[in-house]
Amino acid sequence: MTSIFVHETALGLTDNITPGLAIDAGSGQGAFTESLLERGFPVVMLDRDDSFARFRPKGADLVVVDLNHGVPFRDGCVDHLFAIEVVEHLWNPYGFIGEASRLLRGGGTFMMSTPNVENIWQKVIYLLTGRFLYFKPRNVNAEGDHFSPIFDTSLRAYCKKVFELVSVRYNACFIPFIGKLGFLKPVTQLNSLKNRKSLGEIAIYRFKKRPESST
Repeated sequence: MTSIFVHETALGLTDNITPGLAIDAGSGQGAFTESLLERGFPVVMLDRDDSFARFRPKGADLVVVDLNHGVPFRDGCVDHLFAIEVVEHLWNPYGFIGEASRLLRGGGTFMMSTPNVENIWQKVIYLLTGRFLYFKPRNVNAEGDHFSPIFDTSLRAYCKKVFELVSVRYNACFIPFIGKLGFLKPVTQLNSLKNRKSLGEIAIYRFKKRPESST
């Protein structure tokens, strides 16, 4: 299930992007695909099976692929690649990011989101339980499990050769057990709180592939 305001935050980062052929990786029921189509992006959906095919938005193509094992498309075939709440589900997330760089044309957009495991509460939870919140994998085939926490410093170091980091935003300020304290939800959207690495819940990264970069 998508966390609150993740799609809205990600779509806000597309406001100054020229529409072009896009991949929506891990597209699920196609909610984010539909929003991209409304903004003028032709979209190819990628997902691990066709169980959500009946929800596929009109005008989008669906390709079944396991993102842990690469994407069977030629190099430099798309303008934009979106992976919203996907990489933490993969046991090979950096391999997938490498695939994104291969598939994108120079100047193309790579946008991904992932739980921010470096906020204050995540550190406290890890100290007390030995794992990050949202990460309790059962086995490598468990549908919906989170396997791979992504650390901001590691991600930036891995991507810097091929990608320029354009921006990082957060969907909300993370407050544990907020689902039981609904009256606090407006607080999570205060910009002074949610756009701090120390407090943000889900990080949304927008990268731009360097024009001179190969895969």
